[in-house]
Order: sequence, then C-alpha cells, then structure tokens
Amino acid sequence: MPTITGKTSGDFTTPALIVKSRTSQAASNQLQEIIGSSEPWVSLAAARSREGEIVAVYESAVDAQSARTLLTGAEAFELDYPEIPSLSMSFVVVGAGVQTEQVTLSKWTITAEFREIAP
Repeated sequence: MPTITGKTSGDFTTPALIVKSRTSQAASNQLQEIIGSSEPWVSLAAARSREGEIVAVYESAVDAQSARTLLTGAEAFELDYPEIPSLSMSFVVVGAGVQTEQVTLSKWTITAEFREIAP
C-alpha cells in the first residue's frame, strides 16, 4: 500500500492505490549553432529529475481532504510504494498543485503535480 509522508511534519496519508503516474525527464544538453559550421557546439549534462503527476485513490471524503491538506503544505514529501518500487521517491508539489475529484459515490482522487528531489 502506498504511503506519502511529509518530510518535516511526519504527517502521512495512505491512499488505497495510485492509479496513474505520468513522468518525464527533461534533457539538459545544450546545443549552440556556430556561424560558418554545419556542426553545433554541444554541452552535455545529465537529465533533470523526474517530474509529472500522480493520481491517488481514496475511499472516503475525509481521507481525500486530509491528503489534500497535507500535499498543499509547505514541505517536501516521501512516496513509499513497496508494490511498485519505481514510483517511490522524494518530491515537492509544483505547477497546478493538487486537484480533488469525486469519481464515484465512494471513491475520490487526488492528483498532484510533482518534481522529484534528492532524498
């Protein structure tokens, strides 16, 4: 079962599952065109850390609201997901932040845009 824990507060939320994770890693390589040359000058750099969005499912409105309150706080988070270790990471919420949606009478989703950070 996934757990999201605030790194400063220690507060946590445990969604029923994470149903979607969209991630990307932007390249940091730089190309500069050189006048009079057909070959660009290349500066190689490692890709940026992962960024994207995760969608977590909660089985009660109270749990979903608690997750929203936690994820909109001013802190970094640790996602631990033993069943899918590749999703485990340290992250901060960025961009559009956190959205809540009631998808059925007994299911709510929390969508959070994130940027991975060093553990």
